[in-house]
Amino acid sequence: MKYLLTATLGGWILAALATWLLPLPVDAIDLQRILDPPGSSALLGYDELGRPISARLLAGAATSLAVCLLVVTLSMLIGVPLGVASALLGGVWDRALIFLTDTVMSFPGILLAIALTGMLGPGLVNATIALTISGWVGFARLARAQTLTLRHATHVQAARALGCPPVHLALRHVLPLLLSSLAVQASCELAGVIIAESTLAFLGLGIQPPAPSLGGMVLVGARYMLVAPHVVLSPVLVLLLLVLSVNLLGDLLRDHLDVRQRLSAPAGTN
Repeated sequence: MKYLLTATLGGWILAALATWLLPLPVDAIDLQRILDPPGSSALLGYDELGRPISARLLAGAATSLAVCLLVVTLSMLIGVPLGVASALLGGVWDRALIFLTDTVMSFPGILLAIALTGMLGPGLVNATIALTISGWVGFARLARAQTLTLRHATHVQAARALGCPPVHLALRHVLPLLLSSLAVQASCELAGVIIAESTLAFLGLGIQPPAPSLGGMVLVGARYMLVAPHVVLSPVLVLLLLVLSVNLLGDLLRDHLDVRQRLSAPAGTN
């Protein structure tokens, strides 16, 4: 599994770099090769317009990587400060955050993203905004729950007694202890964002054609499933490997950062 994780994530990053640094023939139409199967000229064959599927998969994977990193980063930047601040301040601020998070979580995440994208309009930027609005809640709830426990710790109580300002208290005494939990949460959110972004593209609400996207390729390839199954199987398998590798990354991070599990492991084991 570790080799699968390393190979998939490494290939994902290399695909993004290749797409951003080198021009790929993602829109090179060749009417003589429409729906041609995989062969020596193209490892994964050609699509309904004679475009190489491998090049379009690389570009689509790069788009998914950019969207995932941006959405998770923005969600953390919004959710973590709100969660920590509400737990430290308490009172009406804490109740307001609880009400807001409960309201957002009352809607299924993907349905909320679809509704927001439908109101904002299709496009990659609007899809990113919609996924961020529906994704910051998990970080806020996690940061709040962890901070509620940490604010009673000895070092936090001592800092309060010494007159430490709230901002300094959060940055120096609380946030460093949240990093391990936030890293695991971020890896879990990545997999969800990959699926959500592909779902929006599949519904026509994400990145618009002719720009390649994994969800859009699945949508188009489904029309030719019986005559050219390679057109739809390729993006589906790429999505499967991406989500599986990110989930494995989350498991490895959780096991590595879980101090109690490492202490309870038998001597001589890694």
